[in-house]
Amino acid sequence: MKRTHHYPAYVLTIDEAAGRIRVSPRTIKRLIQEGHLRIWKCKGRTLIRPADLREITKHDIPMGAV
Repeated sequence: MKRTHHYPAYVLTIDEAAGRIRVSPRTIKRLIQEGHLRIWKCKGRTLIRPADLREITKHDIPMGAV
């Protein structure tokens, strides 16, 4: 039986997401690791929905260095 995944139609890479909200890719990775940002995995790539990225910018989540 073949597994099918339902990925969002439009997604961003970590670098694209970082550029979109003007932070470093390292900050995006930290937000993912801390559970603040939802990701999708596809063929080894980490993908982020723009809607999820917008959601974290609405909240008081620290974006600076830890």
